[in-house]
Amino acid sequence: MSPLPPAASGPVPGEVLHFSRGFTTAAILCGLWGLLVLLASAGVFCMGYTEALPPHLRWLPRLLGVLGPLAAGSMLWDGWYVATHKPYLVLGQERLQYWEGRHRRWEVSYGHIREITAFRPAHPLFGARVPWVPCLGFRWADPEAFDQAHPRLAGRWRRFRERTGFDCAVPLVYTCEPQERYVEAVLRCYHRFQGGQEEVRPLGC
Repeated sequence: MSPLPPAASGPVPGEVLHFSRGFTTAAILCGLWGLLVLLASAGVFCMGYTEALPPHLRWLPRLLGVLGPLAAGSMLWDGWYVATHKPYLVLGQERLQYWEGRHRRWEVSYGHIREITAFRPAHPLFGARVPWVPCLGFRWADPEAFDQAHPRLAGRWRRFRERTGFDCAVPLVYTCEPQERYVEAVLRCYHRFQGGQEEVRPLGC
């Protein structure tokens, strides 16, 4: 059996674990703030051509009126990105996939996984544990094969490996159910592939 499965065109059939609690609300708020800033900047820009301000100060609202749409565009783009890049894991029969919206970031065969465990990473600058950012960590049987299969992420995961000792991780921050259920579901699929007979309970969001 190949340690890394061939790339699939879409998510494989299986359980889906969402990590997007609050993403829709955040996207809507970003969009509303962006529209509000855009409208406000248009009004401020028009003030620069009225008699309400002295001539030597009319450049200020014009400048703000130009900068406002840039900030609004950034907010609207953030809202679009959050809405269209919701992360989730797909637990297939023989492989694990991590997606962000329609983009598959990585996938790996259960046979390529050596260890799965929850952990709390250390801050990259201060070295202290970050208790509010729990992660689901993975160690691969052949990390080099994983890096070769995902060359765009290879450098990032090499640095992560040196810092934490894990080859890959998924943050358990915006989970739709208790974090323990996510860890349990991944472990059950992993052990089922290894020969166990346990069934995985569906997870909903």
